[in-house]
Amino acid sequence: MLLTKWDQTTAVFKSKKASFFEFDYIGTESELPTLSTVTDIIKDTVQFNFHLELSEGEVQELPNSMWTRDLRNFVNRNKHDTRRILGAYQSLYSLIQQDEYLFMQFFQNSVHIPKIYGSCGHFYAVEYLPAGKLLSLNLFGNSATFSSWADRVQLALELLNLVHSFQNDFPHPLHMCDIKGENFGQGANGVIKLIDTDTVFFEPKLKEMLVNDSCKVHDDCNFFDCAGFCNLRARRCTDRRVNSNLQVRKPVKQTDKAQLSLDVRCQVTKVQVHGSCFHLQAICSKIFSSHLANGYSGLLDRPPPHYKDREQLLDLLKYCSNNLINRSRSSRTAELNEDQVHAKLDELLKSSKL
Repeated sequence: MLLTKWDQTTAVFKSKKASFFEFDYIGTESELPTLSTVTDIIKDTVQFNFHLELSEGEVQELPNSMWTRDLRNFVNRNKHDTRRILGAYQSLYSLIQQDEYLFMQFFQNSVHIPKIYGSCGHFYAVEYLPAGKLLSLNLFGNSATFSSWADRVQLALELLNLVHSFQNDFPHPLHMCDIKGENFGQGANGVIKLIDTDTVFFEPKLKEMLVNDSCKVHDDCNFFDCAGFCNLRARRCTDRRVNSNLQVRKPVKQTDKAQLSLDVRCQVTKVQVHGSCFHLQAICSKIFSSHLANGYSGLLDRPPPHYKDREQLLDLLKYCSNNLINRSRSSRTAELNEDQVHAKLDELLKSSKL
């Protein structure tokens, strides 16, 4: 991975593997695949990785949309030069074998995905997005508490926008299983983008990953911040994730089954919540609030004393960060659901800017 200039723009030049020859081959000069065959390979790769069914029109666009150049035009202009055509095919094939490139290039229309500027062989140039001082971790504290409250609130709102987009703007809900400040970057326009996709999965893929492993307790089914659910009778992990991108659960002792089935009552900004309380929320606990394990002082620590809803915001963040999970299969619904927590945070943060 190199920091470089691409058309006068700072970019990260990267590849999963150092050598072009470490990737699978798509063909040879004597057995050159047709553009139709290459298109089918791209289609199968996209559909398998993202659990999508593409329309015929979408399939026909893949040779151009999944490479950083117009592949159809390139093939037509070089139809008598099999070596150049093979080089183009192999370049594209090496790129779509890299999960990060495949994901970012296919979803380039999302404002929360870094821009890919171009490629050369198996390397590609992606938008440089440093986390910045407000999202960078620091032992003995973070500079967040020394930055203006307005800047911190704006960053928090951008993170909430990203979480909402990942839940609603993609073909399937997009699950982030390792939430930490350094996995996000901020563009020049202030928009937060995901810069590390190694532990990001669409819901069908995550379900496949969670299911069937043997387990004795629920924690055995976890994948980083994605909390799983153990069928304690069968001692098998189910395909169920019991938290969300806003949520990371707090470990719960499982020795007392009666305790797990009890209603949990939580006081949140003067609203009584019962039934299955929210899980410990990742954005709240690992970014918005102090995280003593790594010396991180939270983005929303120490709101200004003059902010009239200061205590209400702190109560909501505390609830967000410390509530117990109830993994029972009860159909009871909390009076304050996740969307309402998201909306309340959004409301309090926006009002604090006034």
